[in-house]
Amino acid sequence: MAAGVVVGMGAASAKTTNDANSSSQSSASATANKKGGNNNGDSNGGNNGDNNNGKAEDPAKAQPPSPNDFVDITKVKPNQKKQNGAGGSFVTDCGVKANHQNSDNFIAAPGVLDGAQHTHDYVGNDSTDANSTDDSLAAAGTTCKNQQDKSAYFWPVIRDLTKQGNDVNQDGGGADGNFGQILEPDSVQLKFASGGADQVTAMPQFLRILFGNAKAVTQNGKNAKDTWTCTGFEDRLTNKYPLCPQGSKVERIHAFPNCWDGKNTDSADHRSHIVDAQNGQCPKGFKAVPQLQVTLTYTVPQGKNFAVDGFPEELHKPQTDHDDFENVMSNNLMKQVVDCINNNKQCVNQEQ
Repeated sequence: MAAGVVVGMGAASAKTTNDANSSSQSSASATANKKGGNNNGDSNGGNNGDNNNGKAEDPAKAQPPSPNDFVDITKVKPNQKKQNGAGGSFVTDCGVKANHQNSDNFIAAPGVLDGAQHTHDYVGNDSTDANSTDDSLAAAGTTCKNQQDKSAYFWPVIRDLTKQGNDVNQDGGGADGNFGQILEPDSVQLKFASGGADQVTAMPQFLRILFGNAKAVTQNGKNAKDTWTCTGFEDRLTNKYPLCPQGSKVERIHAFPNCWDGKNTDSADHRSHIVDAQNGQCPKGFKAVPQLQVTLTYTVPQGKNFAVDGFPEELHKPQTDHDDFENVMSNNLMKQVVDCINNNKQCVNQEQ
C-alpha cells in the first residue's frame, strides 16, 4: 500500500455564459499537475470535496465502513413526497457500462491527476479527465444515443469488499485506500425533470453542477444528501448503505440542484451559482432549470460487504456519496428538454 499522499488543488474561478472560452483557457493552464503540487485551497469550503487541501491520512489506515453504516431498508420510514410542478421529463440514454474510469475531477480539481483520490465511472462524454475544458468536451465524442448530448456524467464507483480488485496498487484504488472489486451498475437512468417547478428554462451550455459532498464526514455533514435506497422502496431515502430484501437491488438516487442564478456556469465554490429549490420554489434572483436526476442500481454482495469509493479520511461513509455533471448538450437539444418538461411530455432520446 502507498504511504500518505498530498494533493494539490486548483480552485476554479467563477465564469459566466459569455466567457466560457476564457474559463477553458484558465482550466487548461493547470494541466499536468500531480498529487503534491501547489495547493491554492478553497476558502469557501463549499465544493463537493473532490480535492484535498493538504496531506491525506495514510491510505493504509483506510477502514471499511462500520457495521453502523448499514440499515435494513424495511426499517426506514417513508420520507419522500411526490413532486408537484410540470410533469414532463426527458431521458437521455448514455449507456450503463462506464466508457472510462479515472480518479480525476476537472470541476473541483482542474489539472490535478488523481485529484479525487477515488475512482469515477463516466458515461456520456468520452474524453473526461483532469485536463478537460469546455472546449475539449465540446470537441469530443459521446456514448449517448443522441449525439447532441456530449455532457459529462460521473460518480464514484461502488466496490464489492469480498473480492480483490485489479487496481490494488493504483491511484484511485488501493494506493488511495479504496479496496475491493468495482461493481458495474445494473442500470443507469439520466432523467431531466421539473424539480417541482411549474416551468423551467434552458440550462446554458457548460453549466457545471455538483451533487452531494465527498468530504461530508470531515466537513461535518455540509452539503451531504440522502441518496441510498432499494428498488421498490423509492419512497424512502437514507444516508446509510441499505440492506435490501430478496429480489431488491441497491439504488442510488441523485437529484441535482436546479435553481440557477441566470448568469454563471460555475462559481468559486462550485455551488453558489446553482442551488436547491425549496418546495419547488427558487430563491429570489434564481430561475428553475431542468433538474438532472441520476438513478443507479446495483447487485451487491450479501451482507455489509460493499462501499462507495472515497478519500481515506472519509472512512467510506455512505453520506459521502456524490455526483458531478457538466452540460454539453447542443442548444437545440436543450430546447427539446425544456419543451418536454414544460408540456408534460415523456421523452426518451428524442431528436429532430
